[in-house]
Amino acid sequence: MLPQDIKTINVKGNKPLKILMLPKWYPNHADILDGVFIVDHAKAINIFQDVYVLFVHSHPDLKKGRTISISSENGYKEMVIYFKSINTPFNILNKLFTGIRFLSAQFHGYRKISKEWGTPDITHVHVLMRTSVLAIFLKWFRRVPFIISEHFSGYDPAVEYKMTAARKKCISFVLSQAAAITAVSEFLKSNMQLINRNANYVVISNAINKNIFYIREKEKRTKKQLIHISHLDNQTKNFKKIIDVLKMVSELRNDFEFHVVGKGIDLEKQKEYTKELGLLNNIVFFHGYLPKEEIAKIISQCDFMVMFSIYDNQPCALLESFMSGVPVISSNVGGIKEIVNHENGITIPLVDVSVLFETILKFINDTYKYNPLLIRENALKYSYEEVGKSFSLLYKSIV
Repeated sequence: MLPQDIKTINVKGNKPLKILMLPKWYPNHADILDGVFIVDHAKAINIFQDVYVLFVHSHPDLKKGRTISISSENGYKEMVIYFKSINTPFNILNKLFTGIRFLSAQFHGYRKISKEWGTPDITHVHVLMRTSVLAIFLKWFRRVPFIISEHFSGYDPAVEYKMTAARKKCISFVLSQAAAITAVSEFLKSNMQLINRNANYVVISNAINKNIFYIREKEKRTKKQLIHISHLDNQTKNFKKIIDVLKMVSELRNDFEFHVVGKGIDLEKQKEYTKELGLLNNIVFFHGYLPKEEIAKIISQCDFMVMFSIYDNQPCALLESFMSGVPVISSNVGGIKEIVNHENGITIPLVDVSVLFETILKFINDTYKYNPLLIRENALKYSYEEVGKSFSLLYKSIV
């Protein structure tokens, strides 16, 4: 836990701290949506501190060893390094050489950053493990403390992904070296404690831009508008089951539309399945990838959001919906049960199709009444300002 007197620490202080962020997930050439919530964390922290993001990723099309790009388009300094992918017939060699090239690129990037920017006050690792090597090096040899922010659902014992005993030991060691570990939910925190109970854990949520996501006046229409935002996969987001339920609802009524935002490897497959059911561009409308500003406009025009995840920690889509004053229907899993309540939506039992069907019908019938202003007011704790302040207090308690 944080020190008892942490609330007395001046968030801004006399001089911003230099925070070097090392994300494992981050928007890249292969997936522009990868780790977008980490971008939001960086923007939130940058309100109060001086952030520099160093992101390293493989790239299959490089003709030379590595490329480096530096920008400030997100409002903070950012260095993205791509290194040439390794492709041999032996998977173990691919992993070994990829790890070596990753670390070589990461340390090279840090040397360039330190010459221009100086030594960071704190290193902030987002998602373990390879990103932590530089952080541990800076702690041991430069006396720079580091914290870890974790988002990975794989800590949940119920998921299909299973950690090996060796990986758990490595993670436990890294956790023991960190000055603090932040998790986006109590659920994730409790699962991480199964690996190392003695580390210093703090819960800090994902961050939402309240100036983009807000309540807008709804256009006049005759149909209820539902929305879903995700990677559209069946393994985690259970998207196919949502479509199955909507087919059942459509057999009773057609006074609703379901708008789908997002992309992933299953996008075309999901569109084809929706077409087979006769719902595509009739009941269900796919919008693909959209910038945050466009997502905010669509959410604000909808009546409620539907999520039916098999496992999840703290989906940013739900927080964006709350910030827009829009209630949600969601499965009662993971960290979701910590953020959905009677004032902002309804949680239903995991993979219970019949309850989802009945609940959607009730929402369409206006059985449930919600106050958009109250939903947004309670969601302001997820704003950039509040989350950035929480991280700043944590940093200053460490430094």
